[in-house]
Amino acid sequence: SISEGEKELRDCLQHQLQSIRNNGEAVQSALKHLHREKQNMQRMKRETQMKIKGKYEALRKCIESEERRVLQYLESEKRRVTDDIETTISELENRKKDLEKALADLSDLLQQNKEVVFIQGLNSMEERIKDVSEPFVPLAPVSDVNKSVLEKLAAWVQAMYVAAPQSDPQRNCLVTVYGQTPTLDPDTAFPNLVLSDSNRTVSGSKREHPYPHSPKRFNYWWQVLSTEGVSCGRSYWEVEAGGDRRRWDIGVCYGSLSRKGEGAECSLGQNKKSWCLYSEPGKLVALHNNNTTKLAAESPCTVGVFVDFEAGIIS
Repeated sequence: SISEGEKELRDCLQHQLQSIRNNGEAVQSALKHLHREKQNMQRMKRETQMKIKGKYEALRKCIESEERRVLQYLESEKRRVTDDIETTISELENRKKDLEKALADLSDLLQQNKEVVFIQGLNSMEERIKDVSEPFVPLAPVSDVNKSVLEKLAAWVQAMYVAAPQSDPQRNCLVTVYGQTPTLDPDTAFPNLVLSDSNRTVSGSKREHPYPHSPKRFNYWWQVLSTEGVSCGRSYWEVEAGGDRRRWDIGVCYGSLSRKGEGAECSLGQNKKSWCLYSEPGKLVALHNNNTTKLAAESPCTVGVFVDFEAGIIS
């Protein structure tokens, strides 16, 4: 009947309304969560910004304090030397005036025609003539600037505040913001690789190490993976490789890299799942999917590895 049909439609509509209400509540809940996340992010940003500003403000104050001390020393040196020079200048100017006055008086005396007056004048000026006629003896040298101290001061400033920015600021930022300290996973190490007690260093050995059986262990390639993986964000770490006197491989791979057998699917840089930097004396190459790129650079002692997971960047 029409009544039954209407009731069925109303029930269906009520059910749809409830579904819409539930969706609305879910959306509202998601919005609240996102707003909270936004507020938390803003709060974290403010707190981090305050910390960063505080650090740089302290650094600025330190630099300004050092600058004041250096400039005060330079000013004191300038005053010391300048005062000595001005004192000497004043003495020499007075000496010059005495000589000019004596020269004028003697010139006038020579013009005197009366013998008695001339002799009397000469007698009265005898001591004065003797004084101004003495050979000029230069005054003691004025104080000199302490050049040794100034040179050391300039070298110190150069080392502290001029040479420092010439270091790698990008590396400093990477270490500070994204720096990781990975450890090596003994369950993946090839049997002839020996790990340190801290699992931070690895070296090769002619003898096999008695590692326990592990499905994750490489059984042909001399390789070992780190315990920590990268699954999001950005990460940076450094590896001390030993320079160009040794053969070494440093790489990044997916966790699904094969471990068993001697095929290319297990070797770093010889498949799509891995990237590798390979070095031997006189040679440095980058490898990926068995493609080799020779690098026109000396083998480094330290290799920095940067991974931006979302951007798909390895450098």
